[in-house]
Amino acid sequence: MTGKILKSIGDVKLRRIIAIAVTVLVLGGVAAVLIQRHTQPIEEYLKAILIKEGPDRALAATERILEQRGFGKDRCHVVLHVLGRAAFEHFRDFGTAVGSPGVASGICTAGYIHGVIENFFGHSDNPLAAAEAVCERYRNVNPQLYGNCLHGIGHGFMFYTNDDLPKSLYLCDQLPEGGQTCSNGVFMENFNASITVGHPTDYVRADDLFYPCNTEGIKYKQECYYYAPDQFLALYPRQYKEALEWCLEAGPANQNHCIERVGNRAFQDNYPDEEFAQNLCANATEENTRAECFEGIARGYKYFFNSVERAREFCQKTVRPQYRQWCPAEFL
Repeated sequence: MTGKILKSIGDVKLRRIIAIAVTVLVLGGVAAVLIQRHTQPIEEYLKAILIKEGPDRALAATERILEQRGFGKDRCHVVLHVLGRAAFEHFRDFGTAVGSPGVASGICTAGYIHGVIENFFGHSDNPLAAAEAVCERYRNVNPQLYGNCLHGIGHGFMFYTNDDLPKSLYLCDQLPEGGQTCSNGVFMENFNASITVGHPTDYVRADDLFYPCNTEGIKYKQECYYYAPDQFLALYPRQYKEALEWCLEAGPANQNHCIERVGNRAFQDNYPDEEFAQNLCANATEENTRAECFEGIARGYKYFFNSVERAREFCQKTVRPQYRQWCPAEFL
């Protein structure tokens, strides 16, 4: 079935896609370097504010840039990962680096916190002990940000273990709570490691894009299948329709998680174009696919902007009236 999907892309596009895949898998950091060049001016601007005025001001500046649509597509999360790592490198203190535990820390799917945690764990002799305390500052202030922090710990474990997936999942399970949320960060890091400079993983395969989700004994399968489309879209850029069809191969128990992520990526990759993802999901061949795909868009608004209200605004106002039936009930 996957062969039919890829064939439908067309021979010319397929040759280009294979070339991209070879570049990503063999040359490793080239894609990340291109991303870094694209966002370099914004990164340097925000780093200057961070060092001179602190994290809160830098994140406020990020919000302004985001609202003015100054980021290219899905680059905001990438930029804030870099900024978060730079913050810990500069301050060498976790509390100082993360700034005030306010809403701004969670924008762009909490990329800033993830970056701080990654570098924090990279300098830690015992990240498990550090992880137990690192998210406490958010527990009673902002539950969504608390979850984002646990997700960030998963990213941090992958950096600490040099992308040892089983070891990172084991560390997640040693946390007093939030093991599944932590594993979500582990799998996100795993499927995106191919575009991170000097940060490879042995747990992706170009000839089996569901690996390792489809192996025996893998825990938190739904988190794994949720992020598997990141690998598909890294190898076959912008082939969202084909990704939705590919997700059906995951089987009834897992395809919904995969489909939701494709909808989420279609939103994030193409924002501020708010029509693209809607049209993609509405034209899916199956009713269940349409519903799960729209859920991915709505939750994309929630987590990208760290705001339930933005998700409700999308489902109640932004989405086309004929598509509203597929929005999750909680946002209507």
